[in-house]
Amino acid sequence: MKVYFDTNVYDRISRSGQDVSVLSLIRSRRARVLASDDNLLELLAITDEAARVERIRTLTTVASEFEQTPESWRHALEVRREVNRCRRRWIRPRPELDEARQFLDGHIRRWTDARRLKLPPPHAFAAYRRVAQAGAKQAREFQKFHRKSRLENDVRHILATADPALPQVPVDLGNPELFWRATCMTIWHSAIEVRHPAMRDYADWLSPYLKDHSFGDPTYPRFWLEEVDPLHVPRNRVASLCSFYQTDESIRLSNAQDQLHACYVLDVDVFVTGDGGLFRTLEQIRADHLRSAATLIHLDPKEDVAEQLASALSR
Repeated sequence: MKVYFDTNVYDRISRSGQDVSVLSLIRSRRARVLASDDNLLELLAITDEAARVERIRTLTTVASEFEQTPESWRHALEVRREVNRCRRRWIRPRPELDEARQFLDGHIRRWTDARRLKLPPPHAFAAYRRVAQAGAKQAREFQKFHRKSRLENDVRHILATADPALPQVPVDLGNPELFWRATCMTIWHSAIEVRHPAMRDYADWLSPYLKDHSFGDPTYPRFWLEEVDPLHVPRNRVASLCSFYQTDESIRLSNAQDQLHACYVLDVDVFVTGDGGLFRTLEQIRADHLRSAATLIHLDPKEDVAEQLASALSR
């Protein structure tokens, strides 16, 4: 049994001092807990040094394995394969991959260092926090606009990017299957053509494979809105579906990060979160859009975390 813990679960375990109890439970159930780069980066960004060390210690104690590639890399891989299938002329014949390889090496090294509690100083993540918060605020404003549009039944919008060469496209953003396509279209254009700082990891992974200004091609909107096969981009689709259904809940700065956590329902047998809003959002996605996905567990904040996990992992 493979299990994924949302970052707030590690926080709960650490605060209750139940690292060893939870580890013993996981081993008794012959389960494996997958840690993600998103878990690790969120905890490394904690400014209080004592709390940061304790949370990292909990993560590296409880987690059985660490993902070999970050979630953003897998998103980029999906897109690259679809570009290769639908728009091969956009692919660069000889990509320069040295920098991407260094980033992947750094990804693994972060986990190795974390297990040794060899942590960078908190101020090293100041720039990361600024960029992430700016991106989260922008995403929150879009979600507020989308929720207002849904409530007013005014969801058919003209989509335009920052590139005047691209056509404006009318899209019914009240349809979740059209919403995820339109969202991916704008996200990847922002990452590759605009070079939005909050999406730099997407650009780092995908840009070496693309000819210059490929996502500024006049047919780029049709690529996303008509040609991309949803079965070929499940992670991009789940993240954007999460954005759609999050507008039924409280719209928070953490929503953008939760969209990345949501993708792990595709990788594991059990997904555990202490966030009721994310839990309900994933329930909706699982019921309406996925043929199969992880069993979802919501931890009650008023009950003992180890006891709840024992019950959940016995199902």
